[in-house]
Amino acid sequence: MSITDEFQKLVEAEDYDKALAFLIQNQKEFDQGIFYYNKGTLDAKRGDLINARISFEKAKAQGFINKDLVKNLEMTKDTLGVGYLEKTYSIESDLITTVVDMSLYTPIIISSMLLITFFVFFREIKNIFLISIFFVISSLPLLGYYYVQENFEKVIVKEEAIVRVGPSKIFDESQIIPAGMMVILKKNKSKNWANIYLPKSHGGWVQNIETENL
Repeated sequence: MSITDEFQKLVEAEDYDKALAFLIQNQKEFDQGIFYYNKGTLDAKRGDLINARISFEKAKAQGFINKDLVKNLEMTKDTLGVGYLEKTYSIESDLITTVVDMSLYTPIIISSMLLITFFVFFREIKNIFLISIFFVISSLPLLGYYYVQENFEKVIVKEEAIVRVGPSKIFDESQIIPAGMMVILKKNKSKNWANIYLPKSHGGWVQNIETENL
């Protein structure tokens, strides 16, 4: 019996705990997108919605995207009550969220295309200043990518936490952030405090919060 057939047999028997243990033990035998989708499904059936959400997000990040994944992910977010909280309504928020998810190849391609465009259409230009401007403009996608990657990270919050306006308990409480919510953290040197940057509605500082990087 193949690994896939044995796993399917456990799922059909509704032995979800054993199926999850089997899946994790044989992770290398599965495509990673399929692994995380199956893990998310089992987590959801076991009532572990936070880890289900994490697994579905990781499946999506691996490129495993279909209508079942989208449906299950949205249902999980709605059940956790975080879907509407994560919506962003600004160019800055959308841009940072997009770049955090972006692979290095995308800004390299964009920068290369800008350089090629410059050489094709403006090759007759001899002005050193203008040439320098074009090179700076061409490098902006890469510089922006590295800036975002170095300063921000996307995580799932695994536990409910109090958000404060500053990195100390002397600061006022401003929000309660629910478990299972996806946020963008701004990296800082504090070991005990994390700075929630996005969404802006829940911006602030949380202490010793458990998160899962995506």
